[in-house]
Amino acid sequence: MLKYVHSVMGLYFGYPLGPAAAYYSITMSPRKRVRKSDNLRTSEVASVLGISQRTLLRRLAAGIWPEPMRDPENNYRMWRPAEVQQLREELERERQ
Repeated sequence: MLKYVHSVMGLYFGYPLGPAAAYYSITMSPRKRVRKSDNLRTSEVASVLGISQRTLLRRLAAGIWPEPMRDPENNYRMWRPAEVQQLREELERERQ
């Protein structure tokens, strides 16, 4: 017989070992994102540059900044640290 029932997003899960088992089964996710390389995500690049992600994407779409390489598996942008440094220097020149 189940001793503890837990609701997550309207679904009920029964745990025979009590609240502690329920807590750890929900909070301890077995999947963890592993980074493939030193490349940065678009949101990280925007943060480093001190601009919003939307501004960064707008500048890419307008052709102001060159488009970075894309990951062939998922088509995500792959920002290399050297590219980010170039953009940072260009942005500093614009701000002066």
